[in-house]
Amino acid sequence: MVQSVQVSGLVLAQIKYDLLNSGGLSKGVLLGHSASITTNQTTDDAEDSTRTHSVLVLTGFAPLSHFDSTKSNDSNDSIVGIYSFRKGTRIDGKVVSLKEDALFEDLIESANQKDRVLMLFTLGFEGTTLNWDFVALSKKRPDQEYTRIPIQITNLIESTQSSHPVFLSSISNQPSTSHPFNTVLARLDPMRHVKEYESVLEDSMKILGKELAALEESEREVVELRRRVAEIRNGSTAAPPPSLL
Repeated sequence: MVQSVQVSGLVLAQIKYDLLNSGGLSKGVLLGHSASITTNQTTDDAEDSTRTHSVLVLTGFAPLSHFDSTKSNDSNDSIVGIYSFRKGTRIDGKVVSLKEDALFEDLIESANQKDRVLMLFTLGFEGTTLNWDFVALSKKRPDQEYTRIPIQITNLIESTQSSHPVFLSSISNQPSTSHPFNTVLARLDPMRHVKEYESVLEDSMKILGKELAALEESEREVVELRRRVAEIRNGSTAAPPPSLL
């Protein structure tokens, strides 16, 4: 059985955004691939022992209403599980509903012994606090009990060699040859941030110029006041009041 699920923070955030705007119950398929990770273990008994465990790497998702299973075999091969979203509930006790259980059992029966995962997302309020909760579950056969699978949230996609036929569900109907992330990048201006910094710098220089001009004017006024004070002092010394003459 799969021992952990890896999902990038970006994919998880997009799932959350999609579900929050779904209006209630929502179900869909999880896309990705399975991988084996080997780690070295150094113990007193064995210095060079290794441990291999299997993981499911989630790279995208698609709501059932947007997913066409007849589109291509690649789409079916990339399905690694299903997800379900419910509002106003909590993940505790027996969390899998009969409908969710039936969907997942159909999936594992058609998966030819491949590992599959069921992810549940819930949203509820406790007072004024909005709680967002999710869990990954799995089982190999319909007659088994569900086992919780640890979820590893990463900031980067595991490998640049991975195939991501679907990344954002809102454009999941695009052909797999057109990577949606490339479309997003193509619309970005690589000089946008430079232009923003230049604009901020120009505004700052204009403000600085105005402040310098005001400072120079103030300095001229101070010089003029000092000159007048000096003239008054000199005049009072050279010409005493008439009453004293």
